[in-house]
Amino acid sequence: TDAFGRVEGTYWGSNVSTANAAGTNTPVLLGISGPNGAGVTAAQITQALPDPPTVSWWEKSSFGTIDSSGALWTPVAFHACFNDSAANISVPVYGHQMRFQVDRVDVSHQVGHSGECDLIIYTTRQNLSVPGAVVHTVSSLDALAYFAPGVASEQGTACYVSQLGILAQSDPSDEVVGVSYRAVDETVWDGN
Repeated sequence: TDAFGRVEGTYWGSNVSTANAAGTNTPVLLGISGPNGAGVTAAQITQALPDPPTVSWWEKSSFGTIDSSGALWTPVAFHACFNDSAANISVPVYGHQMRFQVDRVDVSHQVGHSGECDLIIYTTRQNLSVPGAVVHTVSSLDALAYFAPGVASEQGTACYVSQLGILAQSDPSDEVVGVSYRAVDETVWDGN
């Protein structure tokens, strides 16, 4: 607190949802303690996630590299929506990290020699039901697909970059036809 009773600091964000039932932003109340037990006042800040600086939060390369084991590695980037709308630029949060995780892998499994295929879905989510598909809930999808690195650091442009690896299937008639993944930040917010 300065000589005029003002408090200055940097608000980095919180895990409080910004949308209330009416669909408008919900202010975040910050408690500020005065000197010598002078009491607590509240500062009201509205946190909002503006539109991402690119077409999508996610940017996936249209190409990948197959390594010697047959795994396909594709560059993937996540653009966090911390944005300075006046300057129309992304605002980096230095030293910040985002965890990338795969939560669903869809596999096309050929049945016999007839050419017919079944859709088999492996997921870490509970109670997923997809009509026409066989769903298996598993604790980890690392045998099918994963990110390296799994935790990506901020690159200086509010962008987090990793490599999505889709592993070769043990059955040559099986083909991974879809991967669902997310970026998770337990300290600020998460984006799908």
